[in-house]
Amino acid sequence: SADVRGTVEKVEFLVDGAVRGTATAAPWSFAWDSGAETEGPHRVTVRVTGGGTAAEVSVTVIVAR
Repeated sequence: SADVRGTVEKVEFLVDGAVRGTATAAPWSFAWDSGAETEGPHRVTVRVTGGGTAAEVSVTVIVAR
């Protein structure tokens, strides 16, 4: 990943590689309905774009009922 330089233009929220939400203004947030997901591990990624660069970070979340 790279550092975003300058102003944040867009934040994307991905679950298992699919964009589930996009924010173009603060607060940079997304409400994920994990109840609609299958049980087990899911990769949640936040991708930030701005100043001609992009950065992302991912975590694995376990959905259990």
